[in-house]
Amino acid sequence: MTAILLASGIGVPMLNAPLISILSTHPPAELRAQVMTALVTANLLAGPLAYAVAGPLFTHWGTGRVLAVTAAGMTVCALPLVSLAARSAQSAPQTRSDGEAMSVSVTEA
Repeated sequence: MTAILLASGIGVPMLNAPLISILSTHPPAELRAQVMTALVTANLLAGPLAYAVAGPLFTHWGTGRVLAVTAAGMTVCALPLVSLAARSAQSAPQTRSDGEAMSVSVTEA
């Protein structure tokens, strides 16, 4: 259980920071306030719902199993962000040691 909580404590901020950055910079400027309001509203509504679902699951499955399922679910949810970051890193211009941009071509297999 300690390992699961440690992994979550490390992984959640690493997922939240880029996700919040994407959601606050990619929408058009006139929609950013609505996007962030929707995000905060969804988080505030999901919290009590998570407690309502987790309570009976802790009783039925036990703490370790519920936390393991939660960690697995968070990992699955993080995969699209990891994929996006990998594609972004491949398409980003690379720089030489003197600071000048290099031309990089990426071909898909």
